[in-house]
Amino acid sequence: MAEELAHRILSDLSTAFQRHPNIDEVGFICCPTCQHNRSPVVVENNKLGIETWCLELIFPYAHDKVLRARSRDDSGRKIKVSRSARSLLEATRAVLLVQADCLTAWNIRKELVEAEDLKSIQDLKFAALVLTKHPKSSETFAHRRWLLKQVVQKTSSTSLQPHPRGRKAELPCDEKLLEAELAVCQRSAERYPSNYYAWTHRAWVVENVARCHYKILMRELSDTRHWISRHISDHSGLQYRQFLITQLGTHFRSVVDSLSTSNGHHFGNTKTLRLHTCDLVSRSADALQDEFLPLLTAEFELLTDLITAFPGHEALWYHR
Repeated sequence: MAEELAHRILSDLSTAFQRHPNIDEVGFICCPTCQHNRSPVVVENNKLGIETWCLELIFPYAHDKVLRARSRDDSGRKIKVSRSARSLLEATRAVLLVQADCLTAWNIRKELVEAEDLKSIQDLKFAALVLTKHPKSSETFAHRRWLLKQVVQKTSSTSLQPHPRGRKAELPCDEKLLEAELAVCQRSAERYPSNYYAWTHRAWVVENVARCHYKILMRELSDTRHWISRHISDHSGLQYRQFLITQLGTHFRSVVDSLSTSNGHHFGNTKTLRLHTCDLVSRSADALQDEFLPLLTAEFELLTDLITAFPGHEALWYHR
């Protein structure tokens, strides 16, 4: 009886995704017991709600399907997912909406992507949905990084090559893809304070997808300025700004090295230079003084204003 009910609820969940392909948020409706003779899966304005009483039924049922699919690999042979791709998609979706850090479920979805039974872009969309309920899920962010690598490799033949740091250089990725990923990071950071996983993922995206493009670094520094003014105790957000400033320092340092090399002076391989801010300033040149130093000055002024307005917040002092 319970298994039959779980199967029906799983079917309702799958139907909801078929009828509403633009679902962009998921949440649980507090309802300890079944109070009405209707489906516990509700969709309103592209928001998916699942009544809590059914979770103890649907999760074990779907999780058992996932484990049985994985058990076929005991012999060491790769699982052939194409025959049951739809069933595996439904089962892993149900599991991950409840327990986002189920690595087995994410690995099965990776196999579905590799078997071309699931598109990377579609799974990125689903993972973004999972993060609306589980914004601090490390496995979900790790899966997104894997998917992004697949997408970037397919869309750009030069994506894995070192990218020039010149500010006029072409952006080495699809700008819409980049914007969407940064938006996912932003929403996750808003939903969970000091979200280390969201900010670390954002830094990874800037470094590996945008290749620390000058335009993106400057825009991110500008965009996060307002954010930290509203989240003054968020260590992770402030650490992200440190990452941006360090990358910009490396960018300007590469400019100085290029100028010095052209004058017969060589300061070493710019790829290995990860210098602290004070070291960058001490090696000042026109490019540093005219452009990078004002960035540091603006950061100090921002911190001074915030510390004055909100005394006693150690995150601001650590960042300073």
